[in-house]
Amino acid sequence: MDKFYKAMLFLHQLHEFVNPYARKIAALEKELCSTRQQKEALERAALYDVQTGLLNEFGCTTQISYLLKTTADANNISRHNRKSDTSKSTSKKMVAILMVDLNGLKKINDRFGHHAGDAAICGVGRVIAETFSRTADVAAHLHGDEFLIAIPCKDETEALAASKMLSDNVLEGCHTTLDKFEMLKECVLDDDARRVSISVGVAVMMPEYENTQNIPATIEQLTKSADKQLYMEKEARKNGAPRKTSSRFARSFEARAPAAV
Repeated sequence: MDKFYKAMLFLHQLHEFVNPYARKIAALEKELCSTRQQKEALERAALYDVQTGLLNEFGCTTQISYLLKTTADANNISRHNRKSDTSKSTSKKMVAILMVDLNGLKKINDRFGHHAGDAAICGVGRVIAETFSRTADVAAHLHGDEFLIAIPCKDETEALAASKMLSDNVLEGCHTTLDKFEMLKECVLDDDARRVSISVGVAVMMPEYENTQNIPATIEQLTKSADKQLYMEKEARKNGAPRKTSSRFARSFEARAPAAV
């Protein structure tokens, strides 16, 4: 019995000795967890747009750089395999940039108020996120009515099909976005005035790099090319062209990767 009591006393003393340290360890774990959560929140704030939940401009550039590099690596491996084994048939991968503009945002703001404009922006952002949800897809809200998407694709036809699919999805997915604002204003608009629609410009390239320092220049070249196509589509709309993105307006521009330095 004495041995039992001595053992119990020892365990009690051990508990009294260890308990303060256990509390300190638990407090440190809680603090580390809080610090980790704060770090993740800061990282998300640095990369993502608060309004839409899509990537912001900085996060977009980072992700496109990664997409171009991985696609270039895959193309370089494919090229090496063709050289070593001419019987192999391998297809190279391409990257497409889609510059997206929400049509008539100023008119929406003037007619229904800025809350309606914000709702339209968030609606388009939601449709973009749902349409381009693959791991490799990059979707960003740059600012105001401008969005940017980067996707891997096999050719220009696939890129143009993606731009048309997005335009159709926005027309379908945002067709009721302005209804509640219309009711608040006590006015009735025709379908064209109520419609939330987008214009899309497309640029496509096949990245192959020997030096990743070329990537920033390629991103700039691609976005400028896609922006040019977007401007052409907007002008076509102003001149009475059908208000629907198609291959007729979302023309493709193949940009070649700059020569290695």
